[in-house]
Amino acid sequence: MVVATRGRPYAPRGAWGGGVTRALSLAILSGLLLTGCESSDNPPANPVAPSPAPTPAPQPTPARIDLSATPARFLLSSSGTAVTITGRLVDSAGAGLANRPMQFTTTAGSLSAAQVNTGATGDATVTLTTSGSATVQASAAGVGGSVSVVGVPPFTVSVEPRYSVVGINEDDDVAVTVTPAQGFPSVPSPSSVTLDCGNGVTTDLGSSRRGSCRYATRGTYTVTATATAPGWTATGTGTITLEPRPVTLSLTSRRVAGTATIVEMEFTVVGAPSGSVCAWELSATSRTGDCSQRYVYAREDADSNGEVKISVKVDTKQGQDVQTLELTVALPFQ
Repeated sequence: MVVATRGRPYAPRGAWGGGVTRALSLAILSGLLLTGCESSDNPPANPVAPSPAPTPAPQPTPARIDLSATPARFLLSSSGTAVTITGRLVDSAGAGLANRPMQFTTTAGSLSAAQVNTGATGDATVTLTTSGSATVQASAAGVGGSVSVVGVPPFTVSVEPRYSVVGINEDDDVAVTVTPAQGFPSVPSPSSVTLDCGNGVTTDLGSSRRGSCRYATRGTYTVTATATAPGWTATGTGTITLEPRPVTLSLTSRRVAGTATIVEMEFTVVGAPSGSVCAWELSATSRTGDCSQRYVYAREDADSNGEVKISVKVDTKQGQDVQTLELTVALPFQ
């Protein structure tokens, strides 16, 4: 028998109790699941692998130093010349390398600094002060470079004697040439030119640039011409040799007068230049002076053959060696 109740049918406990319980459990579980899905907590995200750190770019490697000089060619001056030396440190691509120390050395003169750091374009600059040609070297970071600067004389001097060999007291003309440097806009000219013959005689040549030298003693002489301008002096040299001219000498005799007991003889050195000095041994006497002598002999001055022997030493005074001449003379008594 089924008993009806108000609003819904009645089911016996045995028939409805278990199903209701399961239904309620499912409803509660579903609500819990739905509540969990609507929670504000986000689920954990998948882990992201970190990006690798970028590889640092390699530092540029110095490849060379380009070295230049301004001016590279200059007129020499006794006060010295300032030359700007610039070194540029570059890599293999030709880009300048900044903030690198660059060392400088020179073979002549002085530098304003021994070390300079390169600037933004890789340049380092020093000043060379020099009175002559020089080679400047630069080094940085294991590379190097060099540049030469050339000093050019404002003018040069040459000396040309007319004769390289002269005799005693012979004039030798000397020509002096002053050659200015080429390739410069303004070259100084010498204000004076002098000639030193090397024997203690110096003359001012003026504008003629010609002179002469004379020597009295055998030897080789250095002839020096000196040209002077403000800030510069140049010299040139030549040589002149005094070599005595060949001289042929001979000794002659002749009777000037006489008797049976005495005779006057004259002896002459033929070929002796004017100014020669003769030292005579005339058997009975000695004399020094002229190269022509007269002497009166007596019979007792002669030897058993009626002869006398004479000799003379001749100094030509022209640089030749002293020559000795001898002669045996028969005295012609009458």
